[in-house]
Amino acid sequence: MKLDNKKITLQQHWPTNVIIEDVDISDKDNVELIKIGVEYSKGFKHVPDKLDPERKGYNLLNLDHPLIHKFSTFIKSRVQMIMEVDGFINPQKYDIEAVMAARQHETGDRSKTHNHRGCDYVAVYYADLDVVHDGKDNFKQPKGRFIFTDPISQRSRAMNHTQNVDTVVKPKMFILHPAYLYHFSEPYLGKKLRTFFTTVIRIAEPIQHPFYKKL
Repeated sequence: MKLDNKKITLQQHWPTNVIIEDVDISDKDNVELIKIGVEYSKGFKHVPDKLDPERKGYNLLNLDHPLIHKFSTFIKSRVQMIMEVDGFINPQKYDIEAVMAARQHETGDRSKTHNHRGCDYVAVYYADLDVVHDGKDNFKQPKGRFIFTDPISQRSRAMNHTQNVDTVVKPKMFILHPAYLYHFSEPYLGKKLRTFFTTVIRIAEPIQHPFYKKL
């Protein structure tokens, strides 16, 4: 039994692909996008049905505005990009459906650990915020980071050093990830409002999708 056997294959299966991007958008367009999003979304409650069964639906992407159209095209291109590495054959042939809303966090606000059902991908665009992270890591104090949790959190025995991926968010940062991936935001420590846009995305298979029937 040879210890230096060369016929060894180390295989890695089922990766989780995530896009993190510093968006190339002008300050003028970014400010205008915030203004449009906040004005549109202020009349709607961004809470689960359990907390407000009578809440009304909304979708910022339905707003007829050139900047919204441009942002919609941007999201679609990034979804097709991640679909490609996720193994979709010819992503351009699929219909992509999305709902977007603008949200704001005040100092101390956070998002609890969650994932999303009924959709395939989730995106968040951080339009404006105070970056308060000092570049140092710790296990005690929140720093307003966006954190992914390994979908199979017990796959590693290396404590929790590889279980979470900490992302220091900053203005004009875009994040796109699979909807099944658990994630949360630490309490926000900045003074100005943290304004961000959340988008839930569904991929519709083009051949059979038109034939689905409501039951």
